[in-house]
Amino acid sequence: GTVKLSPSKPILPGPKQVFREYEDGIAVRDTITRAGEVAAGEPLLRAVMREGRRLEAGRASLEEARRHAASQIRSLPQRLRLLTRADPAYPVQISRALRAFQEEVTREARAERKVPS
Repeated sequence: GTVKLSPSKPILPGPKQVFREYEDGIAVRDTITRAGEVAAGEPLLRAVMREGRRLEAGRASLEEARRHAASQIRSLPQRLRLLTRADPAYPVQISRALRAFQEEVTREARAERKVPS
């Protein structure tokens, strides 16, 4: 595959998962990991398509999807739900394994293209 190297827009290569941690029902941080990696919190991503076909897990009714979206929005800190410009700081971490994989892919891409660091 092709890896696009841009210092202003780093890539996180490969399949990923996102884990969300909560305190008292409010989201406090997300951690982006490699797929198959386990981290603290609730995994947010799930397969809904495979080989171009929708899986049963992806067959939520419109009302179920609305309820789920509303529940997820309610779990966000109040400052992130405001329509005014507020402090958008919400911690999103990159797992060590994903960061190491990112560095490995970047090194290999630079070596193949002889791109300076």
